[in-house]
Amino acid sequence: MLFSEINPYIRYARYLNLDENSSFDETIALDARLFYALEGYGKIKVMDREYEMSPHAIIIINSGVPYKIMTPKNPMQYFAINFDYTRNAVIHNN
Repeated sequence: MLFSEINPYIRYARYLNLDENSSFDETIALDARLFYALEGYGKIKVMDREYEMSPHAIIIINSGVPYKIMTPKNPMQYFAINFDYTRNAVIHNN
């Protein structure tokens, strides 16, 4: 895909407010995910690598890639978007 062919379809956008009681399982998404850190400090594990997330950090995880949002020690807020790179993408639920 060429950069000029990107015409994103935003499937879902939300704020994630996390704390030490938050718990997430590893996920393999059918669409792409973007996480933008608004407040706090945390980590997101993508495949076998952990990425430090601090205010203004951003990470994009492509579909089919395993990831896990790690439980933060202190409150953390992300802006999260589930999207496809084009409006032609079709998600099949098997």
